[in-house]
Amino acid sequence: GMGGGEGTRWAGLHPGAASPRKRWPPAAFARLGVLLAAEGFRILLLGGEGDGGLLEEVASRMGGAPPRLAPPSLGLLAALIRRLEVLVCNDTAPSHVAQATGTRSVVVYGPTFEAVTGPRDRARHAVARRPFPCAPCWLPGTRFRCDYDLRCLKQLEPERVIAAVLRVTKGY
Repeated sequence: GMGGGEGTRWAGLHPGAASPRKRWPPAAFARLGVLLAAEGFRILLLGGEGDGGLLEEVASRMGGAPPRLAPPSLGLLAALIRRLEVLVCNDTAPSHVAQATGTRSVVVYGPTFEAVTGPRDRARHAVARRPFPCAPCWLPGTRFRCDYDLRCLKQLEPERVIAAVLRVTKGY
């Protein structure tokens, strides 16, 4: 693993997304990190270039302890994701990297359609979403508007997401 001794279980949190309308709030990622640490996971905060401030915000809300990495290339990000036990991310490129590298994942969905971009293998990869009658609502290539303050993301509880993490990592 990435240090920490034999049997260290690494969970990666990737809170970024090119579109702010796909981002689960930093406070929610931080709460999830605390819950995962309580389950025995070591947390690695991952981002792309330009995500440094976001990673710092999540880290400070967690107490500042987790290592934070914003690798300069997708190849390096993929190499890191491959060494995780599980990745939690938004509906973004890292979710596809996890599927390609075989790393288990939980992908947070809000307005977008998991039927379009979601993982195929639902044993290794879970989708986390807060069900609302208005969601999903945003198909690729269409204009986006939300009359509900992105409640599908903002009201998705970390407890719902950690339940999905524990489901995909059971017996790992």
